[in-house]
Amino acid sequence: MHALELKIVPLLQVVIIIALMLLTDALVPFFGFNNPFFLMTGMILWIVAITVAIVALWQFKRHQTTVHPQKLADAQTVVSSGLYAYSRNPMYLAMLIAVLGFAIWLENIVNIVWVLCFFAYITRFQIVPEERILAEKFGNPYLEYKANVRRWL
Repeated sequence: MHALELKIVPLLQVVIIIALMLLTDALVPFFGFNNPFFLMTGMILWIVAITVAIVALWQFKRHQTTVHPQKLADAQTVVSSGLYAYSRNPMYLAMLIAVLGFAIWLENIVNIVWVLCFFAYITRFQIVPEERILAEKFGNPYLEYKANVRRWL
């Protein structure tokens, strides 16, 4: 296990990336587009992200399993219906959509770098370790689910 695996909770990762985007926007403002289309697109992506997150959380609660990413030992079942039939990580997908929406809303193309950093970091240090733990905990049911459903979408 790498020292950074499962150390920074995903919501904090989002906050850090958004802070870095705001800093980038303040320091490198000349890469903006100045177009209302980007503002609206960013807002729509935030609405989509919030909707996906709420539905994904509700599905975990309905199956009475933990939503806490650092308490995977408390997981009760492999949730494979609803949004989870299309993505193994709809909560993280919602976070990625939110980060992308914020980057677009800021209208600064440099912030796309932070979106890519978030994608890479959460995949390597959150999702991959979670998949390893869930495979150990649930065995074949999780491995079959993993083989049939994509990580992101």
